[in-house]
Amino acid sequence: MYFPDGWANSTVGVFFFALLLVVVLGIIFYSLRREQETANVARALLDNSPFFMEFWDENAQIFDCNKRLVEVLGVEHAEFLARFYAFSPMVQPCGQTSEALNLALIRQALDTGYARAEWNYTLRDGSFLPVEATWVRMKQGNKTMVLVYSHDLRPLKAAMESEQAAKMKLYEQGFNERMHLMLESTPLMVELWDESGKALDCNQATLDFFLFNSKQDYFDYMDESSPTEYDFYTRTKYCDLWNDRIQEIFREGAGKFETIECRPGVSAYLEVEGVRTVLDGQSVVITYAKDMTSLRQSEQARERALENERAALAEAQAASRAKSSFLSSMSHEIRTPMSAVIGMAEIAKNAADPARKDECLDKILGASQHLLRLINQTLDMSKIEANKFVLDARVFDMHKMLDNIRDIMGVQIDMKDVHFSADIAPNVPLILIQDEARVAQVIINLLNNAVKFTPAGGSVTLAIALAQENTLHITVRDTGVGIPEESQSRLFQAYEQTKLGAAQEYGGTGLGLAVSKSIVEMMGGEISFKSTVGVGTLFTCLIPFAPADVAAPAPTEEAAQLTFPDRHILIAEDVELNREILLAMLEPFDVATTCAADGVEAIHLFTEAPHRYHLILMDIQMPQMDGIAATTYLRNLDEPLAKSVPIIAVSANAFHEDVAKCLDAGMNDHISKPVEPTVLAEKMGKWLGRSKE
Repeated sequence: MYFPDGWANSTVGVFFFALLLVVVLGIIFYSLRREQETANVARALLDNSPFFMEFWDENAQIFDCNKRLVEVLGVEHAEFLARFYAFSPMVQPCGQTSEALNLALIRQALDTGYARAEWNYTLRDGSFLPVEATWVRMKQGNKTMVLVYSHDLRPLKAAMESEQAAKMKLYEQGFNERMHLMLESTPLMVELWDESGKALDCNQATLDFFLFNSKQDYFDYMDESSPTEYDFYTRTKYCDLWNDRIQEIFREGAGKFETIECRPGVSAYLEVEGVRTVLDGQSVVITYAKDMTSLRQSEQARERALENERAALAEAQAASRAKSSFLSSMSHEIRTPMSAVIGMAEIAKNAADPARKDECLDKILGASQHLLRLINQTLDMSKIEANKFVLDARVFDMHKMLDNIRDIMGVQIDMKDVHFSADIAPNVPLILIQDEARVAQVIINLLNNAVKFTPAGGSVTLAIALAQENTLHITVRDTGVGIPEESQSRLFQAYEQTKLGAAQEYGGTGLGLAVSKSIVEMMGGEISFKSTVGVGTLFTCLIPFAPADVAAPAPTEEAAQLTFPDRHILIAEDVELNREILLAMLEPFDVATTCAADGVEAIHLFTEAPHRYHLILMDIQMPQMDGIAATTYLRNLDEPLAKSVPIIAVSANAFHEDVAKCLDAGMNDHISKPVEPTVLAEKMGKWLGRSKE
């Protein structure tokens, strides 16, 4: 402060200076008195608080507690501070020793700001005083401490009626610095309510959680009579919930509830505990709310995971039961044609009448073809489930395909005595591009299903038309037993039969329709059905195709008309029966043959006379050297004929990847076992050339 020269020597200056000194001294005296009064009030609030309170330093040393605690325990203040653990049992309710548990909770509070546990004190009479205690980290200036506050867990009504409960006052003269720091430091949302359910006060954690800028904003939101920008229904519903719960706590003295209804923009699970007390002669409720959102979400996630696991287990068990049923049906389906093959072979062996022998052989052929279809369906389903099913779109003749279907279904239709008709609309292209074998497979599966469930004297109709340009509209209609409505949703599921006992009554594995649906959908088409019990069923397929820019092929020659008198074929096949079958099939073609029992012998025969052989029929799985290795060896020879001679794989390995492996090894083509004479003739004509007899 600046004073002019000579100012203090003047009479006015001396008077003013003395007056200033008196004022300064008065202010200092007043401040000291207020500080002492504040400290006294804080001590009074601490000692008269309804909570039990302890104060611990960073080294886990207790340095203070309130009068309330030592009075209840019946000990002196200094004695309690000096022998804290003497007034607690050796082991706490959680199973830990008192000292270990307290030290752990103090460390947790110092690290995270908050800890909570049930604690027992030991009274003078040896009984326990159970409390719910909270450890809270606090700061006072540069000093960090831990406040432990707790309340009696003995029945609150008894506590309220007792002399000690009458002393419970949450606030007597307002918050002192220490209590305010405690409330603002705790992560719990602490709120004060009057009997009408009106919010009187809250801590900063409450405002932070609800995203309010000020206490007044929060009070206005919780007061239904106050104007607000928030949705009226949402606020009213939330406020009503709190009001109802606050009233319950006023009636009961304490309470606990959960809520997930929060202000717009904040949605969470809150666990709320409240206690009734008296503040300045007014009955109030203090609530402590904890955000349980993460815990609830984790519990819900675990529950969803368990539900998914249970659903997956149920699905797996259902699939296991279905596959077990399928295996049982498959065993029956395989044994039936096998019994026919063995039985008819025995009858044919002993029959003297040639007509009877031919009849037996026809039945053996039919049973064998049925058995082959079962195997193919099973393999197709396996490929579909393994995502290895591949389509092979090529140019084919629709009428020729339909003729083949008639031939395949003929025996079954005649045996069942079912009227069958098939028709192709005039506008259906004669030649088109699609996977002929798979289109035929779908139609045969549908026809087989229709014939199976149609009684003798009934009818089955196949119709092929155009649904739109480049889309086949295929329908199969029958007058069979129909499909019950409760079974229709499972019709296209693998390993399913439409009703209990269907497999035993009608036969079948439950794979045909599942395979057909997968094939049609892989082609980009659709398959559907309509059925009425006792009337029949209509299946409809929509199958896209590509137009073929080629003319209809000339009629092919029958296999019996083809001869190759100047050609020599090397057969590499380790199974004698298979060699015998191939030789028998080749006899009508007037072709010379030489057989090898494995890949090594085949290489030896070829390298001895490369000019002798015009075609090699190569089995894949053979001892010493398989067909893949033998082909690779031949293609790597310096002999030009070894590089150019056509090699056709003849193998039961018929998957797409098996065919690709053969071609990659240097083979020219592939024939699947069992070998069909027409396919063999087609391949021979392709790779040997033709000459008329």
